[in-house]
Amino acid sequence: MEVFIGRERELALLEDAYSSGGSAVAVYGRRRIGKTFLLERFCRGRRSLFLYALRGCMRSNLEHLSVLIAEHTGSEPHRYSTYGDLMADLGSICRREGTVVVIDEFPFLVEGCDTVSSDLRDLVDSVIVHTDSMLILSGSSVRIMEGECVGPDGGLSGCLDHVIRLGPLTFDECRGFHHGMDERDQLRLYLTVGGVPGYHRVMRQPTYRECIMGNFADDCWLADEAGYILSYEPGSHRGHMDTVQALSDGTVRQRDVVRRTGMDKGGCSRNISYLVGLGVVERMDPMAGPRGNPVYRVSDNFLAFNEEVVRRRAHLLSSLNPSGGYGPLEPFIDAFLGRRFEVFCRDYMVSNYDVLGTGWRADTDDGCTGIDFTIRITSGRNTVDVPIGCWYGEGRAGLAEYDLSGSHVPGSDGGNPRMVMFSASGFEGDLVEFASETGLVLIGPEELFGHRAPPAIV
Repeated sequence: MEVFIGRERELALLEDAYSSGGSAVAVYGRRRIGKTFLLERFCRGRRSLFLYALRGCMRSNLEHLSVLIAEHTGSEPHRYSTYGDLMADLGSICRREGTVVVIDEFPFLVEGCDTVSSDLRDLVDSVIVHTDSMLILSGSSVRIMEGECVGPDGGLSGCLDHVIRLGPLTFDECRGFHHGMDERDQLRLYLTVGGVPGYHRVMRQPTYRECIMGNFADDCWLADEAGYILSYEPGSHRGHMDTVQALSDGTVRQRDVVRRTGMDKGGCSRNISYLVGLGVVERMDPMAGPRGNPVYRVSDNFLAFNEEVVRRRAHLLSSLNPSGGYGPLEPFIDAFLGRRFEVFCRDYMVSNYDVLGTGWRADTDDGCTGIDFTIRITSGRNTVDVPIGCWYGEGRAGLAEYDLSGSHVPGSDGGNPRMVMFSASGFEGDLVEFASETGLVLIGPEELFGHRAPPAIV
């Protein structure tokens, strides 16, 4: 039996809805985020009917779902002409005995029939709320689920007890999938695939190197995974992927994405906004200086790794010997991990301190500075901008690495703000001594891996 990791809050919401009787809930999130695993756990020990929708036309789904319903009831499959006919049978099942009805990949039904949400609403209003049954709609298309379930024109808006969006698990939660793995390897894996439990459950190899070789090398199961993630969303799949590729190649501003992809300005703006809404891309504004000058980056670790390493170095992946390791890829993987470590450090700050905002410093025209990013935190009644430096490497960070981190960037008030420096490998004695004399805050593996509490900053 697989261990249930994370999702306690979401499971409690489902339990709450079920205990109230006659409820309807939507659960959604990106591919492999753990929707089906959560719902199977919730339905354990309860009378339930799982209906898995297919990507296809209405007729194909009606035939497919009729077979699943017949297997549940022990009868011959019905020939449904409409979803209304199917809902009538579901209503009969729920009236006879309280049942949890799960429709997985509900957006596939919407794609084939724009009235299915209305039919489901009728099922909820006429049957579900008057029984001890529960309807759960699940889907991987964020845009369709939000449009149907919470949008102002959504067919199900207002009739659901809970609309639950599953996000990534935390680093601490993901470590639970990899007991026995070295802590640095646990971090490397998290920086590579993020907090998506569907990847962690399968990547059971004992080391990071073996995880890469066993899951990303040519013909392995993750080789084509990235292409499927955005394919669940409506709209221009090619335009979305072109935008992700441009951002992964180092383009950070919208005008440069326009030049790189050949999109018109309006289309590019819509694509970026769409991807930000999906949680695939994030917008970062300058912490100081002129507003309205954002930069963008791919926030989904797995997509970023696919674009920056797998796609760009496909020739190296295809030539790897599984028994020989990923030697030719190592410098490219290490460079990628260093970039993602910056985001990890920012998220650590947001999770552990009273952070009002994060952003890049607009000290130069292109937004580049030795400081990786800046956070704005509260100290009593005061607001303080704190520059953050990140060191990712095999060796410990010393004074040389501190100098490379841009420690002399001035604060917003013209002074030299207190700085925080991260290192996943720890710190040399000279930097520890320097920090004790200057107030530099050091956050190393003891804090990152939860062995020591986060230090005070202000």
